[in-house]
Amino acid sequence: MVLSNVLPKINRSGWILIYVAVALCCIHYFANPGKAGFVDLRNWLVQGENGEFKRLAWWAAVNVLFYFLIPFLILRYRWHNTAKDFGIGAQNGGYQIYIYFFAFMLPLVFAVSFSPAFLNKYPYYQLNPGESLWPNFVIWELLYFFQFFALEFFFRGFMVQGLKTEFGINSILIMVVPYCMIHFSKPLPEAAGSIIAGLALGYLSYKKNSIIPGVFLHYSIALSMDLLALWQKGLLFSK
Repeated sequence: MVLSNVLPKINRSGWILIYVAVALCCIHYFANPGKAGFVDLRNWLVQGENGEFKRLAWWAAVNVLFYFLIPFLILRYRWHNTAKDFGIGAQNGGYQIYIYFFAFMLPLVFAVSFSPAFLNKYPYYQLNPGESLWPNFVIWELLYFFQFFALEFFFRGFMVQGLKTEFGINSILIMVVPYCMIHFSKPLPEAAGSIIAGLALGYLSYKKNSIIPGVFLHYSIALSMDLLALWQKGLLFSK
């Protein structure tokens, strides 16, 4: 009875926020099958010499499903929006700021790469002893890119672009809260930095109506973190 009275009053912004909560819950449990009790699936993921690769490939696939595919289908077929309405389109100039941001972040990432907490977490794909970078690590980095595209669409497209009609620039602040929270498993500097990065990328998406430069910026920083971790561990140029 309560739902029948409430649901018709929920507008598009409300449904977006409901989906955000559902998607983050699903990703948290389904991307890590052991947490959801899928014992057989978890065993399949971690068994064999490619267990780490299969686990991360599953994680990336779940992220792409809930961060991009489902919300994109909702926008396209429920609300009849185009991809460009939610930031999937070329930005009209102004790319220099992304280059400046990367140039600012790279020395910070380099400095952090010396810390034990960083090296315990990265590279995100942990190579087995004696494992070369090809093929699993290289293929993983490609999957990592698609995961970042989906993530940027979800936070800077689906949320910022979807909420700005009702909330204006405050849509960025709404987005930053869950964006920061998904970094709680990361080292403290990275979790704290996600607030600044979320605000900056959210603002650029809000003003430029495009997530594409942010996708490449986000991925470039993540790839730099992986490569620096490999370099620190003496694995970057190993045979």
